[in-house]
Amino acid sequence: MALDNNQARFVVGVSRATGLDPRVLVAWIQQEGANAPNGTGGYNYLNLSKGNGNVGEVSTSKRFANFGNVDASIESTVRRLNNPFARPILATARARGNPSQQIAAIAATGWDAAGYGGPGGPNLRNTFSALFTPAALTGQALGPEAAGGVASTAGTKSAADWTSYDAKNLGTDLSIKSPLDFLKKLLEPELWLRIGQVIGGAILLGMGLFLLMRQIGLAAPTTPLAAIAAAA
Repeated sequence: MALDNNQARFVVGVSRATGLDPRVLVAWIQQEGANAPNGTGGYNYLNLSKGNGNVGEVSTSKRFANFGNVDASIESTVRRLNNPFARPILATARARGNPSQQIAAIAATGWDAAGYGGPGGPNLRNTFSALFTPAALTGQALGPEAAGGVASTAGTKSAADWTSYDAKNLGTDLSIKSPLDFLKKLLEPELWLRIGQVIGGAILLGMGLFLLMRQIGLAAPTTPLAAIAAAA
């Protein structure tokens, strides 16, 4: 699903105002299908019901609001998410719960009458997995700072697509910004895992080259320890 400009602005605006993982928002607006044929339309990407404190509502489609522009949709959506019934969504997002936890919080609020398929929101989870891989569901949450990148590349299958980003498990930031940051990085298991992978790979490569050279007669044969002991 490649986002159009207004959908991308919506994802960025709502993520920055709420802390929601922008990938969760991309999956959520696809699941709601407001812009699908016969959908709600009117920039109402999460199918907000009419009234209820909406800003810039210009008309209605059945029981749903239509907005005059995407900015009104962003403001109205953020207002709705700050209503008491939806606050668990914001609490989970601001605690940097992973995408699976954020989706479960959305499903539990009753935003969708069927809870997106039941406890945990399996239908919304499946939509997320199709867009960003199943592994990304329980991976590290992305914050609002990533919203621009996600919104501009989601579904494009480009080299910078955030689907590829998660599939390759490159979400861990190992950059060093200060001496204290350096000490913190030394304690991160991801760093030592990568070091171990590099060392292990080098050892295996060396052994492989040695065996290959020995096979073709370029490496000197090793002398058995028993022969060395007998000679002594």
